[in-house]
Amino acid sequence: MVAAQEKADPFEESASTNEEYFSADYERMAQSFLDPFHFQKLTLDAFNGATGPFSEQLQSVAADQAAYVRDSFEEGVAALKQALAAPSLEEAAQIQSDYVQKAFQKNLEQVNKTMEAFFSASK
Repeated sequence: MVAAQEKADPFEESASTNEEYFSADYERMAQSFLDPFHFQKLTLDAFNGATGPFSEQLQSVAADQAAYVRDSFEEGVAALKQALAAPSLEEAAQIQSDYVQKAFQKNLEQVNKTMEAFFSASK
């Protein structure tokens, strides 16, 4: 009698041949999830490289503004104390008028200085 050939289970046969395809497809799928993150990282690195000098200039402007505000506040307090200590109302009004003129002039100088810093940073 002829020996009967054993037939392989169709599921086992399919699973063994599809394992290679499954593995390759799985790797491609996993890589497709990672590619956008890699692209984001490259984009962020490029952005940081391009904006580095601008951000340094911006920090410099912020530090300068903080110093200006602090000095302006101290000058305002000093002018108020001086006006309150003035012997007459006319002298207090003159002290206030002088302070306002000086503060306005310093404010214009600070605005010009800040605008120049922004223009130089944008180049």
